[in-house]
Amino acid sequence: LRCNKGASNTMQSEAAMRAEGDSLLQEAERLVSPPRSKLARLMWKADPASAARKFAAAGNKFAYCKATALAAMCFERAAECFAQSEEHFSAAQNLEKAFGQRSEVALVRRAAEEYASSGQVALAAEVLSRGAQKANDAAAMTAAVEYAEIAGGARAVEMARSAVVWLAGREPAAALDAASVVFKMMDNVGVHASEPSRARLVAGVVVLRLPTSLDAAERAFLEALPDFGSTTEAKFVDDLIAACKARDPDALKQALHPTNLTYLDYDIAKLAREFPAALPWWSPLSDDVSQQPVQAAPPPLDDDDDDDELPDIA
Repeated sequence: LRCNKGASNTMQSEAAMRAEGDSLLQEAERLVSPPRSKLARLMWKADPASAARKFAAAGNKFAYCKATALAAMCFERAAECFAQSEEHFSAAQNLEKAFGQRSEVALVRRAAEEYASSGQVALAAEVLSRGAQKANDAAAMTAAVEYAEIAGGARAVEMARSAVVWLAGREPAAALDAASVVFKMMDNVGVHASEPSRARLVAGVVVLRLPTSLDAAERAFLEALPDFGSTTEAKFVDDLIAACKARDPDALKQALHPTNLTYLDYDIAKLAREFPAALPWWSPLSDDVSQQPVQAAPPPLDDDDDDDELPDIA
């Protein structure tokens, strides 16, 4: 009986919330929608600031009673009204709430734009990064890295580096582009290749470049020297490249020992575990001459055959 009573109270509470939400939504609409009467329209003036707060309140009511579609619509309308009133931070917050109800990446992209407009560029990067992960959208994650580059600072660097790792398992080319941005950001804040976060990123870039070009992977390694050379990641990368250049499967297996893969972030280590199958250019080299194809020798000339000799005219 107590359980039934509790469930009944919850249903009544949700019904009351729904009714309050409907009422607030109607009030908000009247503040932004001109009346039908021509006379009333002459006296009417839109009030987006007040409407924004009523739309937001209605969204909260609908979210409580799990009317997600209505909640998302109200939060989005609230954001539009806040933006019209130049309240960009509040607009961004309501777009985030709308994204929580309806996982459309366009909503979180707009939220990031509004945060940036309010001067909170670092927050824009973080919000868009979280949204990109939730929506599994690589393009949005790339945009988050761009916001992080604008924001700058150590926190933005770490966020962007995490974005590279996330992209590595989905769009390796986008991950490499993002890594180039992160290296510049690290230069700006004084993070050298001898430091763990940058050393780990260098090792990751080498692994990402290997499937398309051994030369490009080796170049990425050499460009990080001499600072990178003193790190444990450098020893791993050196052994990995040497095994690939020799096309030595045993050396490659040793280089990719599970202990060595701890020098890589998880998503990048997953790619490395696929070597050499994931290396299109891989083919074992052999210096054994006995394995080379033997060309057939030309037939010997028959010196005793005089049939083709010219007749003796004498």
